[in-house]
Amino acid sequence: LGGELGSASGMAADGSSICIDPSRLDACGVELGAYGARDEGDAGFEHDVDWVDRVCTQIRTKRYARICMPRAYQRIYQRLLTPQTYPPSVNDRQIVLDSPKLAIASHEELPADLVTLSKDWAGICEHLSKHVTQRLLRLTTTMEIPADCDRHQTHGMLRISYNSSAGPHFDNSFVSIMGPGTVRGALQFGFLDNSAEGDADYQYFPCEDFRAGGGGDENIQFFMFAGVRLASPLSKDFQPLFHKVIYEKGPEDVDRINTIYFLRRYEMGEYDLEQTELEIHAWNRTVLVDRSFVQHIPEAHLEWQAKQKVAATPPTACASDEEDAPLNLFDWSSDGQPGAL
Repeated sequence: LGGELGSASGMAADGSSICIDPSRLDACGVELGAYGARDEGDAGFEHDVDWVDRVCTQIRTKRYARICMPRAYQRIYQRLLTPQTYPPSVNDRQIVLDSPKLAIASHEELPADLVTLSKDWAGICEHLSKHVTQRLLRLTTTMEIPADCDRHQTHGMLRISYNSSAGPHFDNSFVSIMGPGTVRGALQFGFLDNSAEGDADYQYFPCEDFRAGGGGDENIQFFMFAGVRLASPLSKDFQPLFHKVIYEKGPEDVDRINTIYFLRRYEMGEYDLEQTELEIHAWNRTVLVDRSFVQHIPEAHLEWQAKQKVAATPPTACASDEEDAPLNLFDWSSDGQPGAL
């Protein structure tokens, strides 16, 4: 797995991060009034009009792309990393461990602020992911898009990880987006090291080692990378990123919080369609799975679904593509815990 990379040191950070201002993109739809306007920290920030091409190039050459956004967007992510944003059913260890699995039935039981932050952040990530996925599909397949089927149809997932770990894995996605989280060194990227004698093995490096130079620690750099629905570990061009989370509370007793957005399904069609699921993993337990967190489904699609149900044959006893996936490789840890990055 993972293909040949030569020395893992060749993946060290160099170059610069890619500046993306979501407000410059069509229909991103996030109101930034609650997060503040641009400030002095955005001095010198200039939206890269070629950001999609640059992201794809970095994914091809490094397995990941480094991206940055204006401070207003960074603040959305930062608030999702604040323990006070979460109810006791997430941030209180004893309450979580004493509760049954999936103790939170839906997002309607969450604080309104957490719901708004999660929807806004998922919307930003979905918007970036669909443009990159379309370009990567053009680069890796012979996909032809008819003139009347040039709209994005996406099904994604926002996963929030609260004091949870994940074993080494690839993501079961087209594209994923994540930040470094609250605990330095917890998120680690793995690369095959062929410099040693014998069989090559993975070497792991903290994601902070791959920050682009400049910008200061107060500027968050996010990572975008391909999953196994688009890339292959055996490919010589686009390979998925192997990664894991190793987290143990230290003397500072800092809660480890992070979010990851997965673009699970992607198609081109006659109309835009967006569906996003929300999952929360806390203390290595799944406390929420909401399959209908965001539903932007046009009437034309609902009519098409109704026609399909009428014409459908009885279902057969076969697993879905996600159920068929080897759990220790895709969004799951090797010790059976969710891959809650």
